[in-house]
Amino acid sequence: MDTPIVGAMNFSMIPNNYYGWGDFLTGSLLGIYGAMNIRQRNQDCSSRTLNFALDVADYHKYFDGVWHNFAIDWIELSLKVIIDAYSGYRMMRTCIFQLYYSEIVPWN
Repeated sequence: MDTPIVGAMNFSMIPNNYYGWGDFLTGSLLGIYGAMNIRQRNQDCSSRTLNFALDVADYHKYFDGVWHNFAIDWIELSLKVIIDAYSGYRMMRTCIFQLYYSEIVPWN
């Protein structure tokens, strides 16, 4: 089994094995798809829900490792929570508006 060598000065932005390339391509696809989806669907409920789910999934950075109790870490987390709370509010506002609209306007 080919395992990566972990050590100082052994970091690269370019993946060096097929697992790394798979992870890189999947992350790139999700990152690009979220931005393109919300524009293509005219910021509807479905696209806002997908983007909100992707935003919430980013919280793993703050809780999967050791927490460094520095002011910049708290500021970064606080800004992320505020931005994501606003994104959640916009998602709910859009979804509720579309639900009310679909009750008023018939499908056929």
